[in-house]
Amino acid sequence: MSLLCLCWGWRWGGGGGGGKTLAISEIQLKNKNCKLEDFVAKNADLKIKNNTLIIYPKDSYFSVLYNKPLKLRASVRFEFELFVIISVLSFLIAYKLVDYIADFKTIKKHSRIDIVFLAIFFLLLFIPASHIDTETKVAENRVLAKWQPLFLKDRKINYNFGNDFNNWFNDRFNMRQTIIEINQKCTFFIHSKAVNIKNITFIKENGYIFENIYNAALKEMTNDEIELCSRNLNEFNQYCKKHKIKLYILIPPSSISFNKFYNITRHIYPPDRTLKLKTFAKQKYNLDIIYPEDILRQAEKNDAIYYKTDHHITDYGNYVLYKHLISIMSQDFPLLKITPIEDFNIYKRNLVRSGPSRDFFKGDSGKTLRINDKYISETKYTYYDYKYANVILITKHNPYYHTHYNPSNNYKLMIIGDSFQESLIYFLNTSFQKVERYRANHKPTKYPQRKYNYEIKPFYKIIEKDKPDAILLLRNSGTLEDLLDMYPKEER
Repeated sequence: MSLLCLCWGWRWGGGGGGGKTLAISEIQLKNKNCKLEDFVAKNADLKIKNNTLIIYPKDSYFSVLYNKPLKLRASVRFEFELFVIISVLSFLIAYKLVDYIADFKTIKKHSRIDIVFLAIFFLLLFIPASHIDTETKVAENRVLAKWQPLFLKDRKINYNFGNDFNNWFNDRFNMRQTIIEINQKCTFFIHSKAVNIKNITFIKENGYIFENIYNAALKEMTNDEIELCSRNLNEFNQYCKKHKIKLYILIPPSSISFNKFYNITRHIYPPDRTLKLKTFAKQKYNLDIIYPEDILRQAEKNDAIYYKTDHHITDYGNYVLYKHLISIMSQDFPLLKITPIEDFNIYKRNLVRSGPSRDFFKGDSGKTLRINDKYISETKYTYYDYKYANVILITKHNPYYHTHYNPSNNYKLMIIGDSFQESLIYFLNTSFQKVERYRANHKPTKYPQRKYNYEIKPFYKIIEKDKPDAILLLRNSGTLEDLLDMYPKEER
């Protein structure tokens, strides 16, 4: 038994529904007609006219459901090339195995124990191929290798088929996840203090996980890179001044930089490279960069600022950061007010909430490492949920662009930032009337279309159309290299 659900993301000009409708008819599943009377809708009104289902949307996103049970049977896909390869290999191996076992007894005079051992050994070789997992594993945090056929669509031969098949099979063979978990658990227990798995360092004595891809935060930038970053930021600032927009540049420390003292595998703790950039930009261009490490260090005495199993800032840390930002912004926008802590429901949980979905999970690092749950449950984080969230209209137009509208406030804010904005925005939307959120480091670089993550000129049309009062440019210190491409050399 199953349920048919049709979902749409719906956009229209102007306000409200504006009389826009959607009509569907002749819905079939395997030549079986579905009665229009059996459909129901969420966030939409339905009407049947001339044997057609008319949908009147009430919201940007709505769904239409078939309210009767369906009997569905999954289709089977036959891969001829894979079948031929497996059949030929199986025949050759079986033929050789039988011949080899026969020689053991008749010629080499070996015992039956040897024969049984070899038979079991070769049978075990078939276990990985006995079941191919076709589901995408979220825990991998990467795109799995795709099937590449031997004969391509344009009648050409894929001469890299061997490597392609090897990569595809290695991502999907039977019991792969079990073997990975056993290997990681063995590695985990062998090491007494720190474990290095999948480019991740896990400190056993305190539970902190460090993603080594962000080690760049502890490496100095060259003088030329500092100069180019400062020049790019100043050029964007001058553009904003020309259009009477206030620009705020926020560079929070990356977790690997802020939590460096918890990483017992390190013996040298260099300062975050943002300090050098902040000093140079101020001296040469009189440009202010908000680098809140001191504020967050002071707040850390009361609660956790960063998650242990994720590289993002906690809700508590984001509330501290939010208050610091509003205190700065209110000097330019006097009607801005900090939302008091009494307006939030406060509670604790031992899971992470850092993404745009607002779901709780083990954390990006935690799910990749697959550590035991007992190490996660030892730390609980403080969470803040706005009590009056129902007055804020959140529209997720696409993965790259969301809008938050709060009619009770003033001023419009645009955020061009990375994943560090995903939790921060749920505090900022309590103080601003409208917050437009653009995920600059989200692949592919769409909306607006551009070549580099933080390439700014493609945003100009959006900025001039929406006319925000302020822009918050946000990038964590672990990935400052993106600021080098704000104005690409080939376009200067």
